[in-house]
Amino acid sequence: MYKFRFAIDATNIFNEIGLTERDPRSNNLAEQRIIIVRPIMGAAIRASVAINF
Repeated sequence: MYKFRFAIDATNIFNEIGLTERDPRSNNLAEQRIIIVRPIMGAAIRASVAINF
């Protein structure tokens, strides 16, 4: 008997510009009004199908 598994993963589907996750190693920069963050990347969609037999 075959078993099928389907998966869909999507990130930033509306392609918004934004920032996320402050760098935890930059504690000494909090006094200087400088914050180091990561950008939110462009839209991405991934789909997969797995068959177990």
